Amino acid sequence: MGLQPKSKLNNIVLLQTVETQIIDSVVNHIEPLFNAYCKIEKFNLDLAFAYHQTRRQYNSTAILAYLKPITAKNAYSLAIVNQDLYTNNVTFVFGEAEVGGRVGIVSLARLNTKAKGDLSLLACKEVTHELGHIFGLRHCDNNRCVMNFSANLAEVERKSNKFCPDCAHSLAYLTFVNL
Repeated sequence: MGLQPKSKLNNIVLLQTVETQIIDSVVNHIEPLFNAYCKIEKFNLDLAFAYHQTRRQYNSTAILAYLKPITAKNAYSLAIVNQDLYTNNVTFVFGEAEVGGRVGIVSLARLNTKAKGDLSLLACKEVTHELGHIFGLRHCDNNRCVMNFSANLAEVERKSNKFCPDCAHSLAYLTFVNL
């Protein structure tokens, strides 16, 4: 199912050290799902500019603002970090992305617990979810769809790592009209 030209998704940006097994799982999941080639870029970025001392968390919106100007105009970048993220008045986020934009971010911090789910699988779900937003998808009401909003780890574990038929159809349409 050729959703995206191979050249469009070109960066997964690692802003800190992330386990190779997790990155390999994410790449092996999203390349065929999005018909994309992923290039891994590693930055040892000091995220102090996005740190909120009182919350002891990092502002995901500030990190996206950093990523946007360093992402090529015809490319998409999704950062993966280990730090706990928040945005606006939300206690925490698993990730954030510009809907129909070019950049997104996923945090492994709240996924990296002693939960039943495998960290690699949970990372795949969240990366797929944020890429769905980048390509124009909104949250889905189907609680098994990867685009379903997850307020906690149990909800991430419950949903699939794939798009429901409606979201897959919408993604194919959005990709076609944006070529």
